[in-house]
Amino acid sequence: MKAEGIDDPSDEEVRRFDRKRKKKTSNKEWKSSTDPDSRVTKMKDGRTHLAYKAEHAVELGSGLIVAPVVYRGDDADAETLPVTVEVARKQLQEAGSPHQVDEVVGDKGYHKAETIRTLEEVAEVRTYIAEPMRRGRRRWQDKPEGQQQAVYANRQRIKGRRGRRLGRQRSEQAERSFAHTCETGGGRRAWLRGVAKVSKSHVMRAAACNLGIIMLALFGVGTPRTLQGGMGVLVVVLLSLGWYRYSLRAARSALGAIPGAWSSPIPPPAVLRRGVAFSTGC
Repeated sequence: MKAEGIDDPSDEEVRRFDRKRKKKTSNKEWKSSTDPDSRVTKMKDGRTHLAYKAEHAVELGSGLIVAPVVYRGDDADAETLPVTVEVARKQLQEAGSPHQVDEVVGDKGYHKAETIRTLEEVAEVRTYIAEPMRRGRRRWQDKPEGQQQAVYANRQRIKGRRGRRLGRQRSEQAERSFAHTCETGGGRRAWLRGVAKVSKSHVMRAAACNLGIIMLALFGVGTPRTLQGGMGVLVVVLLSLGWYRYSLRAARSALGAIPGAWSSPIPPPAVLRRGVAFSTGC
C-alpha cells in the first residue's frame, strides 16, 4: 500500500485494498507447512486466518450439544450438514437415548437443494432450513427429480408457526452453545495442530458446556462463578443470623439485670427499651 501513497492505513483501508487486490491466497495454491489440515478462511470481520470450522448439533429442548464436529475451514456448510446429522444420530444410539433425530433446523447458510433432498430421502428427517433471498424464479428443468418438491416443502414448513418458533429456538440455543465453547471456554483460538487434535479439544469444551447445563438443572448452579456468588450470599446470611442471635442474647442479658424487666422473647415496649438503654446512668 506504500506504492499508492498510504503509509499508515486504517483497518477499513486494508480491507478495501484486499478486496481489490488481484492476487489472493488460495487453498488450492497454498498450504501451511506447520498445519496442513488448516485452511485459509475469511472471518466475519473481513480478515483471513488459518482456521477450522466447528458445527454443533444442539437439542433445542434442553440446549445440550449432541454432536460437536470440527471440519476444515473451506468445507461448505451445506456439504457438512448431512455428516453432522449422522454423527448426532450415532451419538444418541451409543448413549442409549430414547430420542432420535427427527428434525433439522438451520440457517440460510445450510440451504441447498441437493442437501435438503438428501436429508429428507436418505436421512429421513424434516428440514426447517431458512432460505436465502434470490432474484427471480429458480429453474428446475435441469435439476434431479425430487429437489423441487423438497425445497418447496421446506419453504412451506419454515413459513408456518412451528417453523418460526424452531428458528427462534435455534438462534438462541445453537448460538449460545458457541458462546460457551468459543468465548467463555476459550475455544475461539486453537493452540493445537491437526483436525484430530483440535476436534478432541473442542469435544472437551462441549462436554464442559453440557456438564454446566446438567448442574444448572439439578442444583441451580451451573458455573464456578455462580457458585462463588452463591457462597458469598450464604456467608452474608450466616453472618446476619449470627449477629441477630448475638443481639438477642445481649438484649436478654440487659433485661435480666433490671428487676421486673421484660422476660418474654417478644421485644419490650418502647418505654422499657428506653429504660434499658439508659440503665448505666450515663
